[in-house]
Amino acid sequence: MSSQHIAAPRGDPGHARAFLVAAGVASVLVLHAKAGLDLFVPAAVVWAAASLAAARWTRGPASFTIVNIALLVADAGLDVLAMGEHLAPGTHGILPWRFEDGQGWVIAYWVALWGVAVPQRTLAMLRNGAAGQLDARLLFLAVIGLHACFVEDVVYFALLGYPPWSGPPPLGYAYLPALPGAAPWTPAGVWSVSAAATAFFIAVGGATTLRRARAVGRLRVGRG
Repeated sequence: MSSQHIAAPRGDPGHARAFLVAAGVASVLVLHAKAGLDLFVPAAVVWAAASLAAARWTRGPASFTIVNIALLVADAGLDVLAMGEHLAPGTHGILPWRFEDGQGWVIAYWVALWGVAVPQRTLAMLRNGAAGQLDARLLFLAVIGLHACFVEDVVYFALLGYPPWSGPPPLGYAYLPALPGAAPWTPAGVWSVSAAATAFFIAVGGATTLRRARAVGRLRVGRG
């Protein structure tokens, strides 16, 4: 196995810039919806800085897995401050959205944050993460699956004081679209899918780490 397969190319072909642009768009949408400045603003700055730092710190599949789990909590925390709707009434420092029917704004915010910013951040991390090409694809799909499989929703409500084992969170999960021909999502169903997605992500990260370690070991033996 060649060293080219083991180490990903260095440098960032625009992923960090694309992340910042998408994160900026998401922030502008939130500020417009809130019609004012609140704790979301400094939180978004810290979150963006931490995301960029994470891309630089990631040096392999193991660190990629650990950092992404930490970022998942940070993402959910930013979402809590951005949305604000499930916080206790009168929470100091958090402005409510001024749109009574703001679903279109929410979708636009989600597209900018989860549809563009998070994938671009993931690609930037993989670019610096020295994962093999095939492993990088699997890791990318695994981290996107964390958000697509409601893990962020579970962490979101856990940060608000509603961990999975405590019962349904406020407003339930009725906003999640039901699968064709299936019954509407229940909290238990969401938690089960989220747990499976998290386990899959950790398993892929662990398997990729072992594969890379073995490849590096064979390369060293061959050179010796």
